[in-house]
Amino acid sequence: MPWGLPVLTDKVDIANVRLEFASGCVANLTASRVSTERVRKVRFFQPHQYLSIDYGRQDLLVFTVTLPEPTLYPASRIP
Repeated sequence: MPWGLPVLTDKVDIANVRLEFASGCVANLTASRVSTERVRKVRFFQPHQYLSIDYGRQDLLVFTVTLPEPTLYPASRIP
């Protein structure tokens, strides 16, 4: 659900929307004039992964969580 608020002016100064795709990917987009620094980012969240595109720095960060491989024990070692 998108939202926006006037903070410094009589117009919308900060706005946010969360996009959820059928694949499970989620994108949060925020636009703001209420900040002490210039931030130009798009972030994507999906199962086991987070991506952040920074248009100001012109870089991409990708964080992936990998699950450990299951350990198989012989039946004689099962408690």
